[in-house]
Amino acid sequence: RLLELNISKLRDYLNYLHNHPEEIKLIGQDFLINVTYFFRDREVFDIIQNSVIPGIFTDKKPGDIVKVWSIACSSGEEAYSLAILFHEYIEKRKLYDVTLKIFATDIDRESLDRAAKGIYPKSSLRDVSRERIVRFFVAEGENYRILPEIRKMIVFSYHDVLKDPPFSRMDLILCRNMLIYIGADAQ
Repeated sequence: RLLELNISKLRDYLNYLHNHPEEIKLIGQDFLINVTYFFRDREVFDIIQNSVIPGIFTDKKPGDIVKVWSIACSSGEEAYSLAILFHEYIEKRKLYDVTLKIFATDIDRESLDRAAKGIYPKSSLRDVSRERIVRFFVAEGENYRILPEIRKMIVFSYHDVLKDPPFSRMDLILCRNMLIYIGADAQ
């Protein structure tokens, strides 16, 4: 931020902060790094698809709810990737009597707004198969919109996992987007 504002001394930057309170929000945004895309770390999603999801459904009965929590969901790609995998599993096995709810939380409200819209550039879909793009997305100009049937599976919401109480009774919690950015004590 100092370089961007052409300020050379920390004391001058502190004075700038006092005179420009909007700068505090910009500093916060710089800490919230968004480097995610659909099915990032393919091998992780292969394990979720082939082992974790089938394991979750082992004891589920008609009328049960599968609850998943994507912590530090950023702009939503991880949550939507999970929704696609669960949707495929449910559809393939005709488990329509089990409800899926994915809670996707973050402390960055702007990222949550983007996630809720479900519109992504083609670069975010680089690890998505052509079949999945055709099945789960609609092209809108240079971007792609996630289908409403996938969007409705996810509840995006603000949540500070370091301060707010956690959600309970989850079948699956993913927090890998958060763990890489916080220190050992917070982990």
